[in-house]
Amino acid sequence: MVCGNLTRRALLALSAAMLIASPAAADEAAWAGGAETAAQIAELHKAATDAGQSQVVIYGAYSVVFQPLWDIFSKRFPEITIVTNPLRGAELMARVESERASGQHVGDVVMSGMTELISVAESGAGAAYQPPNIHVIPERYRDVNGRFVMAFADTVGVAYNKSRYKEEELPGTLADLTDPKYKGMLFDDPLASAVTAISWIELYSAGKIDAAWMKKVRDNAVVVPSATPYFNNLTVGSVALMPWAAHSRYLRLVEAGANVGFLEIPGLVIPMFAGTVILDGAPNAKAAQLFQAWFLTPEAQAAVASLGLNYPMVPGTPVPADWTPFEKIVEAIDPVRPADYLATKAKFEASVREALN
Repeated sequence: MVCGNLTRRALLALSAAMLIASPAAADEAAWAGGAETAAQIAELHKAATDAGQSQVVIYGAYSVVFQPLWDIFSKRFPEITIVTNPLRGAELMARVESERASGQHVGDVVMSGMTELISVAESGAGAAYQPPNIHVIPERYRDVNGRFVMAFADTVGVAYNKSRYKEEELPGTLADLTDPKYKGMLFDDPLASAVTAISWIELYSAGKIDAAWMKKVRDNAVVVPSATPYFNNLTVGSVALMPWAAHSRYLRLVEAGANVGFLEIPGLVIPMFAGTVILDGAPNAKAAQLFQAWFLTPEAQAAVASLGLNYPMVPGTPVPADWTPFEKIVEAIDPVRPADYLATKAKFEASVREALN
């Protein structure tokens, strides 16, 4: 067994060395981030196809958001199809637990936000696996137990209707959101595990909000179970301000011609991390491992920004010039580390219940 492992490593090293020695081959390997990674991914691809695994079933809302990326994956690996199912929240977790309990596994990967990724991992439903190119992700965003990969991030800021507010009338600080002139702003329930909750957890952890602020902001707002159905109201102006809205959602509104703006106030704008976890018992586990490795390549990470409208997690990946540099957003808020997230979330939820009940 040891000899077999050494042989595979030697062949992998030899393959990488041959690619490096050829300038043309090295250029061809640029999509992967270099010849060594290209060889490692080729080995994962061979393992998946040798096992007859022809698909990767991905659960989670991001599986549909990133649909344009799957065309790129399919061109790179035509033998393997991405199958998506936009399960989210309680429905997603119930499906994962049901398959785990019954042993009737269908899903291979959960692609979701940090709360759900960590919940899947902590429940024991996630398989321990880290792709060979995991080193391209900064260490602070990695799971110390190797159960999930933070592969991309959105940001949360203030979306507003440009016909309702002039630039000088907009909030500039968190304290400004308690001003009566913003009464009627809309956000989702901070206990709903949605965008507002994700944002407030970070603000609470950073010491930027407290119980008194939560109550004043709640009393100044229309709080709804989910903000998603109200983006059309923002477009037409019946909702003037949404203080916690995803940057990617704003970009899609702009693409559709909406007269909306977006504020990224330092210390108020929040990084919203997301990624993938391979499910324990996944019927296409080898293809899922290939998928995870591919998603960290320059080819995929560039498409995360250009087609997925999210921030790539690999430093140095180009993003549109008018996006705030992701490093500045992180520096301003010092996000909760994955290992501390569930404990911080529990403390936050207790504080919110006490403040708002």
